[in-house]
Amino acid sequence: MPARSVRSSGVAAKAGVIVFSKAFAHLSRILAIVVLARILAKADFGALSFVLLTYIAVSGLAQIGLPESVYFFFEKLPRGSRGRFVLLVARLLFLLGLGSSVVLIGIALVADRRGHDVLHLFVPLTLLPLLELPTFPVTHVLIATDRAREAAWLNIMFSSALVAGLAAPVLLGQPLVTVSWGLVAYGAFRLAVCTAVFLRHFGRAMEALPAGTMRSVFDYSLPLGFAQFVWKLNQVVDKYVVMYFLPMAAFAEYSVGSWEIPLVPMVANAVAAVMMPQFVSAYLDGRRKDLLSAWTEAIEKVSVIVLPLVVLFLVIARDLIVLLFTEKYLNAVLPFQIYTLILLQRVTAYDAVLKAIDRTRVVTLWALFTIAVNLVLCVPLVLWIGMAGAALSTLIANAVTWVYVLVKIGHGLDVKLKEVFPYRFYGRVLAAALLAAAAPVFLGVVTDFSAGAALAWKTVVYAAAFAFVSARMGVCGREEWDFVLGAVRLRRKRPGDE
Repeated sequence: MPARSVRSSGVAAKAGVIVFSKAFAHLSRILAIVVLARILAKADFGALSFVLLTYIAVSGLAQIGLPESVYFFFEKLPRGSRGRFVLLVARLLFLLGLGSSVVLIGIALVADRRGHDVLHLFVPLTLLPLLELPTFPVTHVLIATDRAREAAWLNIMFSSALVAGLAAPVLLGQPLVTVSWGLVAYGAFRLAVCTAVFLRHFGRAMEALPAGTMRSVFDYSLPLGFAQFVWKLNQVVDKYVVMYFLPMAAFAEYSVGSWEIPLVPMVANAVAAVMMPQFVSAYLDGRRKDLLSAWTEAIEKVSVIVLPLVVLFLVIARDLIVLLFTEKYLNAVLPFQIYTLILLQRVTAYDAVLKAIDRTRVVTLWALFTIAVNLVLCVPLVLWIGMAGAALSTLIANAVTWVYVLVKIGHGLDVKLKEVFPYRFYGRVLAAALLAAAAPVFLGVVTDFSAGAALAWKTVVYAAAFAFVSARMGVCGREEWDFVLGAVRLRRKRPGDE
């Protein structure tokens, strides 16, 4: 049976639900960071950023790819064994959480000896891995069992609790350590909700797992988990280099600028998440051409959303930073623009195909290659041009290794490099996006508005210009706009939809 198309399979609607929930989550977190950056002194904000970045890196290592294994094994295991599989993954993550707590304390002690007053922030945070890590498989389970809307509501609920834990203590004038305790409260809430969801969907009667499942899980997950850790490390290594060589105030500025617009990668990741069962099914049935066709079609649809957004954020970068963080963080604009350029390749989750065809070791090598290039370039570039050098090294590393991963995907699907990615369509959409940027850039030069007003009218002018240019160039037909509108409206599948 041929693979379903991106449109007929309801991917736009499902991805739209997930994108909406994740967009809400990320925007809520950005709001919390904005509150913290505006209220806290730069040194305090820098210290808190260091603690949160460290937790993200450590928790990324602890997962060792276990939550993502749900997508692969749910297609292979009998339905009656799936609940037992989820329990197995959750228990393993709890044990790994114990190790995470020890690592966090060790990092805190090292930082304390180097003169960074963060130990008191780390101590309460050691409880969070025990509460949060075992819950990570739950939303993957809901997506894998075609419950995308329920997964979306959970994401919204958890992000709201997380933001409350981050921002409420500061807004109430409490000491900085109260933020750590707020995050612990979020973890406890998340664990209670996920336990209730698990019991509702699986109950207590579950069949035993097939023999050898544990070994299969580790064979699949360990390379992927190591890759995830390296990716997490790659996301923070430039920040640690800045913190080591530059003052804490500069680190605070770099933390404000060195982030990827969350909506952009979310679109590609959400599409890949809802299509993952289809990818795995096509691979297990030996339908590699169908898998490639579905993947490249998804890239074309996502490109219509992602590439114009990337160019728009390049145009409004200064206005956005000033509006969110005030002019005291103007030095963050250039790192932010460099980081935004990285998003030009985020038109798909490349690792989704590698996971689906059981090439998780390639994901690991890709991650190692990326961080190796980043480490080689980061220190000399920071010493040469300051914090912008750290962002530039990250951009170069991602660009170089993008070619590597496309080659490996081509090998895995037994196709040539020129067939593995829709280069021509991608180039046309990017050209349309760049041409549309001319109007708001010119008007920005000849006018003088406040940051908020400039951001608003530049966005409107750019959207109108892209709609016109893309129509004239023929890059956005009815099918592409239907996909965009289907994602934005979060529409349900209608009776009669395939």
